[in-house]
Amino acid sequence: MYGVWCMHAWLWSRHVWHVAEVCKVCKGEAQAGKACLAHSTNMCDCAQAYGTGLRSGNLLLVSQNGSMVADKATLRKQVPDVFGNYMWTLTPPHGRKARAVYLGKAGGDGIKQTLKGRFEDYLHDKYFGPKTELFKQWAMVDAQSRAFKIEIRFRTDMDNAKSAEEDSLDQYDFALNNQKNGDVRWPITFGQSKKQWEEYPVINKELGELAQALQVKLKIDGKL
Repeated sequence: MYGVWCMHAWLWSRHVWHVAEVCKVCKGEAQAGKACLAHSTNMCDCAQAYGTGLRSGNLLLVSQNGSMVADKATLRKQVPDVFGNYMWTLTPPHGRKARAVYLGKAGGDGIKQTLKGRFEDYLHDKYFGPKTELFKQWAMVDAQSRAFKIEIRFRTDMDNAKSAEEDSLDQYDFALNNQKNGDVRWPITFGQSKKQWEEYPVINKELGELAQALQVKLKIDGKL
């Protein structure tokens, strides 16, 4: 099933689906036998496949130009009320290639929570990020404050959301996942120039201050 999905990605994007044995960017950060999706030059194919050419309504734009595109209630209405998988993707200011930074699921192991229920913790009126996971909240708020475009790509045509997630985490590394593929690695660089995260200026002062406060708390708690 997952191999079929990868073929969909290849056919739609007309790019070669290439999985490198060794990640040339992180040089060993990815575990043996895995490609580092976070650093792959072809990861945009993966992001496109999640949101395009498979099922309508699979792509949700959350934030651009430093602000949420709508309030929580409006955005939550657009989240599918079914089981499935999802990716958070970031696109740098003035950039065109989305980069997948987190993969998750809703449903599986007898859990009845749908994607809509899962995103109750992620969507807020002024920012995107899980309140229950401080590190991920900080990373996404910081990205938003620096005008990164945040999009969610949904997969709702999988037979088993848990199995699909495990297959992805077995094969690829996502920067904000710490399941099966090593520790979270953040901040990360973007583009061929490997531009550092801090080089993108903060354009939303309120969110920039929130990101700084979250960063301080993480350091106090020894998590950063």
